[in-house]
Amino acid sequence: MLRYIGKRILLAIPTLLIVAVISFAMIRMIPGGPAVNYLGITATPETVAEINARLGLDRSIAEQFLEFLKGICTGDFGTSFVYNRPVMSLILEKLPVTLQLTGCAVLVSILMGIPLGLAAAMKRGSWMDQGITALAVCGVAIPEFWLSLMLVQFISLPVAWFPTGGYAAMGEGFLPWLRHILLPAITLGFIFSAVMCRMTRSAMIDVLSQDYIKTARAKGQKEWIVMMLHAFRNAMIPVITVVGISICSLIGGAVVVEQIYSIPGIGRLFINAIMDRDYPLFQGLVFYLGAFVVVVNLLVDMICVLLNPKISLGDHS
Repeated sequence: MLRYIGKRILLAIPTLLIVAVISFAMIRMIPGGPAVNYLGITATPETVAEINARLGLDRSIAEQFLEFLKGICTGDFGTSFVYNRPVMSLILEKLPVTLQLTGCAVLVSILMGIPLGLAAAMKRGSWMDQGITALAVCGVAIPEFWLSLMLVQFISLPVAWFPTGGYAAMGEGFLPWLRHILLPAITLGFIFSAVMCRMTRSAMIDVLSQDYIKTARAKGQKEWIVMMLHAFRNAMIPVITVVGISICSLIGGAVVVEQIYSIPGIGRLFINAIMDRDYPLFQGLVFYLGAFVVVVNLLVDMICVLLNPKISLGDHS
């Protein structure tokens, strides 16, 4: 098991290097260069040369990339054009907000998706199964922006307890924080609970057809023991994989939801960096989001190994 985990950690290093190359190359591939695009019609040879010197774009590509790698290792992505602050301090300031939103959305999706998936699998072919499946299909088809607007229109406006936007930190009190985070979390969580519901149902149906489940039932064990102790644990591995994918996808969905609900998180910061042509901030955010996906996938692999140690024997050693 430890050998497998060590291999996964070592494989994450070249993946992070590829993420660094992509985030580095995206800025350099912009037609005209970052300085010209940032300055717009006010660009002059002198101001372009000044911006290039500030960003280190007047040096060779190899020197720029080595400097970028050094910045990654030290946490120095440069200084934001617009905010005039270190990029890393801006990311660390907005990161807790997005993590709170994403964590609540994952909790909503788990509390909704897994029980519904279990119920559909246990009542396979019944009207309950068909209804849950239809609801899951609708959930997958609904886009985040539409659901956000519907919740604002039919819940936030009629019910004054739910604000239409904004954010309250947990330091201001749990209830104010909950009021502001609940609807955005439901927006993200509902959509991904549909994915989780379908995966839970599929995994449970596959496990329930195995011989050891039939043996457990033949021994006279109660149905809930068969479901929870024998079937559910083995069905959790693909479900956990979906949870990991959902967390990565939720970060992308948070870009839209944070903009609609005016939540000052990483997603909204990313939109502002694009609109303001804040290239140091944009470059840092691209690498951060890519690294986040790599780390989440690594954690999911480790959890799957803990649930099923046989995964670590995939090399047949």
